[in-house]
Amino acid sequence: MPGCEKAAGTAGRRSSDSVAVQQHRICVVIGSLMCNSTLRRSFPSSYGSSEAALLNGYYSGVAGNFLPLVDDYVIQEGVQCSDQPVLRLDLALVHYPVCNKNGETIGSAVTNLDLHDIARAGRTFGIDTLYIVTPFADQQALVGEILDHWQTGHGATYNPKRKEALALVRVCSDLAELYDLVQAKWQRKPTVLATSAKPHARQLDFAEARRLICAGEPHLILFGTGWGMTSDVFADVDALLPPICGFGEYNHLSVRSAAAIVLDRVLSKP
Repeated sequence: MPGCEKAAGTAGRRSSDSVAVQQHRICVVIGSLMCNSTLRRSFPSSYGSSEAALLNGYYSGVAGNFLPLVDDYVIQEGVQCSDQPVLRLDLALVHYPVCNKNGETIGSAVTNLDLHDIARAGRTFGIDTLYIVTPFADQQALVGEILDHWQTGHGATYNPKRKEALALVRVCSDLAELYDLVQAKWQRKPTVLATSAKPHARQLDFAEARRLICAGEPHLILFGTGWGMTSDVFADVDALLPPICGFGEYNHLSVRSAAAIVLDRVLSKP
């Protein structure tokens, strides 16, 4: 990891550790923090610096802040999934009802890239099913053609990995059917979480969502297309996840990018 050699300057902080051991511990901790968004956000603020300042300080060679935090990091591992958690997590890509840029309720078109990329992310993180919600017969037929090609056609032998990922995909006509299918599968009503580019009330932070999902409770996460799901959809869910925000003013991620980020925040390994 770049900059690990900088840790040698902290050798006097704990005389019982060799410089090599201190370097190893610091690099493991900071590397884990950088790779795990949940832990980044739970990093103790009592040390007087933001997470960004801490990480920037580390890279610039000001490593003294980090060594005392090793034990605190270990204590905060309560939000981690076990090595093999029993997951009951489904995703749904909602094409109706969604909004257009004028706020009108519309049905959006299914895109090939969304199916492939969200299925691949879902397979990577261990979800059970990716539901495609659309009431339109031509859109359902399009999904069927894509799946046929990769499940039974030439694509199945050309790229078996893609076949494996797209095996997660199912089509349903509306949200009512979706909720019935998921409840029947798990034999209990799932917690339904929605996503949005805007902050909402009834928001569930990623750390708590991670804890509940990794505990094996059934969850269904809805992702909207177009310009997001309608207010009626949000009114019927149990909670919303926080919007994904960066430092830029632009905030219009592709849904497949948003899905990958959300999965990383709730299911990534430490």
